Amino acid sequence: MSEQDPPRPIEVGASEADGDLRYWRAKEALRQGEARLTAQAAIRTAMEARATAITGWAAASLVVATGAVFAAPDSASRGAAGLTAVVLFFAAGVCIYAARPRDWTITGYDPEIIMNDSLATELEALESLAEGISPGIQANNRRLNGMGRLLRLSGWALIAAPLGGATTYIVIRSVG
Repeated sequence: MSEQDPPRPIEVGASEADGDLRYWRAKEALRQGEARLTAQAAIRTAMEARATAITGWAAASLVVATGAVFAAPDSASRGAAGLTAVVLFFAAGVCIYAARPRDWTITGYDPEIIMNDSLATELEALESLAEGISPGIQANNRRLNGMGRLLRLSGWALIAAPLGGATTYIVIRSVG
C-alpha cells in the first residue's frame, strides 16, 4: 500500500485493534451451516432411495420364498424357504422403518423468526442465526447415522437370507 492510498475499510464487526472478524465469521458460519444442511438432505435422499431399492428386492424375493414354503415337496425345503422368507421380511421391515418420515432440520429459517428478532445489530442477528443451525446439523447427523446402521443391517439380512435358507436345508436334510 502506497502512502497515497486511503486506508482500506474493514467489515462491520471487525476490529482494527484485535483483528477479530466477527461479522465475516458469522456470515461464513451461516453459509457453511446452510451448505451442510443441503449436503445432509442429499445424503438422506440417497439413503431413502437405497432403502426403497432394498425393500423392493426383499419384497420380490419374499413373494418367491413364501410361494416356495407352500410348494415345497419336503420339510427341509419348507424349512429353508420359511427361514428365507422370515429374514427377507425382516430386511424389508428394517428398510421401511429406516425410510419412515421423521423430524428433519432443513435449510433456511421461518421469516417470522427473523422479522420478530429483537437483536440490536445485524452482526448479533447473523451470529444468532449461525448458532441456531448447529443443533439441527447435529440432530440430522444422528438421524443419518441411525439410518445408515439400519440400511447396513437390512443389507446383511438380504445377503443372509439365502445363506440361512441353504444352511437350514442342509441341516434338516442331514438330521432328518
